[in-house]
Amino acid sequence: GSVHIFTTGADAGQWERMQRLTQWDHDGVGHWYNGSFGSGLCVFGDWLVSGAPNFSKFDSQNKTAYVFHWNELDEVWEQHQALRVSGMTMYDLFASCVSGHGNRLVIGNQQNESYGGVAYVYALDSDTEQWQQTHTLQPTDLQNGDRFGLAAAVLDDRIVVAATHRGPGYVYVYDWNVDTESWDETPLAASDGSDSDLLGYGLALQGNVLVAGALGDDTAAGTDAGSVYVFEHNAS
Repeated sequence: GSVHIFTTGADAGQWERMQRLTQWDHDGVGHWYNGSFGSGLCVFGDWLVSGAPNFSKFDSQNKTAYVFHWNELDEVWEQHQALRVSGMTMYDLFASCVSGHGNRLVIGNQQNESYGGVAYVYALDSDTEQWQQTHTLQPTDLQNGDRFGLAAAVLDDRIVVAATHRGPGYVYVYDWNVDTESWDETPLAASDGSDSDLLGYGLALQGNVLVAGALGDDTAAGTDAGSVYVFEHNAS
């Protein structure tokens, strides 16, 4: 796999390809068999993260989230860090989903532990400029096959992770609790949802508004036509 980066450049009316990133070029190991570099992808500020979640021909521990940083002087994206977790098997999909904002990064692994799923939270160390894992998120009511971590979104001190295959699909909102230094969990579901709606297959978060796609929802347009649910957080 590869990642192609486009920019509007000097002519704001035209998109031009400026760089192509590949995992082989950057860590010298390479997932020669179906590495799927570029499966999970996000860009925020001066950071770009690309996942390579699939089984390596040589070592399942190679499942990686590659972190790139923008070099403003040379005007090029450079590999900064390769994030991995121990205990991976050929079935895990670490970094099939990545989402970042500010100094926080979330990496999903929807097939961890009998496809129950897990999400890893990373924070940027301002002293070392390295991303460090700080927390592991899993729903308190997690079940096998939920695929928690298939989709995620992060904004400031709020993280949203989907468990798309749990009944109609559930979306779990995690808010950072300064007092307890932990993540408070709030599950969300569609009031009219039915099994296999796959709520949360797509997620977007902006301000107090959360948007979740349910691509398996049956509507007047037809079976599995899909729908989008909008949730709003009431601070009071």
